[in-house]
Amino acid sequence: MLQKAEVTKAIVEYDITNAAIAQMESIYMGLTITDLEDKDEFKAVHDARMVVKGHRVSVDKKRKELKKDALEWCRNVEDEAKRITGLLEPIETHLQAEENKVVLEQRRIEAEEAEKERKKRDKRFDDLSAVGVSMPIMEIAVLTDDEFQCLLDDKTFEFNEAQREKAEAEAAEKKRLAQEAADRKAESERLEKERVAQDAERERLEKIAADLAAADKARQAELDARQADIDAQTKAIQDEKDRIAKEAADKKAAEDAEIQAAKDAEDLAKHQAKMAAERRTEAENVAKRIEELRPDKDKLTKWIMDFNIYQAPSPILESNDAKKLFSEIIDELELLLKSALAQIRQL
Repeated sequence: MLQKAEVTKAIVEYDITNAAIAQMESIYMGLTITDLEDKDEFKAVHDARMVVKGHRVSVDKKRKELKKDALEWCRNVEDEAKRITGLLEPIETHLQAEENKVVLEQRRIEAEEAEKERKKRDKRFDDLSAVGVSMPIMEIAVLTDDEFQCLLDDKTFEFNEAQREKAEAEAAEKKRLAQEAADRKAESERLEKERVAQDAERERLEKIAADLAAADKARQAELDARQADIDAQTKAIQDEKDRIAKEAADKKAAEDAEIQAAKDAEDLAKHQAKMAAERRTEAENVAKRIEELRPDKDKLTKWIMDFNIYQAPSPILESNDAKKLFSEIIDELELLLKSALAQIRQL
């Protein structure tokens, strides 16, 4: 009776032999990739792996064909296929690992380069956003480093100038508002002093009237005491006279107070009208002066703006000292032009 191994050899035959596998193992297991940039080494490993993979696929295909005949044959085919696959798998695994070194390295390098480009693009976008510039991200990405730096420098200068002018305008407006507040406070304090003085005068007059009334009352009491013996008719007549005199005095005091209050109100109205007229005149004079200066300011501003220190051809200098001096002169001229513009705005 044949042993199992003999039966397997008798009825199962694959296109590849143990000798062929041993030969592939001796050759292919020695293949390695020592340089990730070496295309020949990579090709040798890849081609070898494809040969081994082709045999493995062929064995698997043959296995499927042989399994159709019988269950026993199928088991034999499975065992032999597993045995051969087990021999091939370490070789293929080794070759696949060597091949993956290059593939994974290439992917890492590509991902690293892509990340660098993304960070560079995002930084450019953030730098421009910081100076108030919004551009499509794709337009920013295609600029060279020099082109982008030139654009950033120009926009930064414009942004700083705009911020400076805004700060100057805000400072001037704050100063103007502070002056107006101080003027209003001074006027309010003056009016309050006048009101206090008027109240004091009113209280003085009221006290005088009260004193007079008290004096009249005292005199009347004294007369009443001396004339206690006068009959009721005489007393009634005297009382009526006293009442009429008191009403006349009260009426006179009230009329005097009304006259004084009307005079004070008229004086206050005249003063307020005078102050309003003076403020209108002052505002008209300021507006007139600004309007008169406007043509000259526009002419001076245009002259400064049209003055370009770079229009004249630059001298060809040899020494570093001369070049440095020329650069400093250019910087001073630029500062002088900016200072001139600031002084023209203050006219």
